[in-house]
Amino acid sequence: MSKKAASKRRTIAGKPSKRAGARVSAKKSPRAGVSKKAPSKKAASKGRGARVGASRGTAQGVASPSRQVANQAIAFLRFAAASSDAQLGAVPDAHALAQLHGADNHVAWTLGHQALSRAWFALSISGTMPPIPESYHSLFGMKSKPSADPGMYPALDELRASYRASLDALLAAAEGLTDADLGKPAHGDSGGWLTTRLDAVLKAAWHEGWHGGQIATLRRGLGLPALM
Repeated sequence: MSKKAASKRRTIAGKPSKRAGARVSAKKSPRAGVSKKAPSKKAASKGRGARVGASRGTAQGVASPSRQVANQAIAFLRFAAASSDAQLGAVPDAHALAQLHGADNHVAWTLGHQALSRAWFALSISGTMPPIPESYHSLFGMKSKPSADPGMYPALDELRASYRASLDALLAAAEGLTDADLGKPAHGDSGGWLTTRLDAVLKAAWHEGWHGGQIATLRRGLGLPALM
């Protein structure tokens, strides 16, 4: 080998390559060669606590869609019952058997019918029939008709007590429904009129409005001041 070739070879061999230099540079770089500082135990614990707190807040603070519907249905039932109660309570006892042209249901029949109906709706929801006098089935049940004979009916105080007690039982049954119960079939045989237990709550509210409207019409016919 000539002296000139040997000198050139030593020069090439002794010159560091760009690739090798890049590796050395990377090792010395603080950003590439040193990992980020691990968070302290206190900071890590705080972060986990925040995530868990957010998760619990979502689970506890927001009701499921089915529960939201049930809550609205129960609130609607309370509203409809309160409206019906107000109409019935604003009819003087002297008009307890009054009817308009024999068409509208009178107050005495409506109190007994609603007492029986509320108990039946409670049965459809919970599977348990609240206490109700046996005579109410024939006096105020399906296909019964209001009579102008006062001797047919219990005293107004008894009718009102049964009316209120049945509402308490109905609301207790509705509020006792779990999320899993809402979509289950209603108890008993309704002839297809009721589907689920949530449907029974909604139909109970509708029924309150139906008969409350009849009493509102009766009150207007009697010349009593309107409540709404």
